[in-house]
Amino acid sequence: MRSLIFFVVLFLFRPSHGSLTLSEYGLGYGILNSGMLQESVGDNGKSSLLGSFTYHFLSAHITWQGPLYQYGLRLAYTLLPRTTADDAAKITQLVFSPTFGVPLKPNLTWTSGLGILVTTSKGQGGSVFLNNAGSVSEFFRPSDTNQSTLLNIETGLKYDLESSWYVSGEFFFNGLLGEKRNMSLFLTIGYTWGMAGYSGAPQGGYE
Repeated sequence: MRSLIFFVVLFLFRPSHGSLTLSEYGLGYGILNSGMLQESVGDNGKSSLLGSFTYHFLSAHITWQGPLYQYGLRLAYTLLPRTTADDAAKITQLVFSPTFGVPLKPNLTWTSGLGILVTTSKGQGGSVFLNNAGSVSEFFRPSDTNQSTLLNIETGLKYDLESSWYVSGEFFFNGLLGEKRNMSLFLTIGYTWGMAGYSGAPQGGYE
């Protein structure tokens, strides 16, 4: 969390080397697959390397254009809570990401940054009857709420389509220095509204 705060402070109070213009803002629909490239059992009970769970997000972003680089903020929240396989809890997620972008072509941008992923698990409460050693017993489900926060390193590509639409794909990495390393893939399709008078190209041009 301290690293994210430090990154945001640098983002907001960095030295100015030219004008910084509000260039675009947009809304999108995102899908997050967590636990990529790790063997896990998904909701269907099958083992795969394509992620353990899938979350659906409403994503919003705003971007400022500098002379050579782009700076942005993204906020994404799950459209609907995800219910665990045993129906014991509902899970929601929130993504907040300050980003740094390098335009590679007029319609292609490489992005990176530090972000936080907040996961909230809210117990359904009540009870459920399950088989127990040849008989049926009543088990009580948790009703409390738990929350976890992860700091992610993010990197990916954003591709601008015609008519102000865009698609992007980013990898989220966390726990790189620990034993529980995790990688997730965040895919987004969305629509942007450009600011009047913005040409879309950095003043320095593209290579």
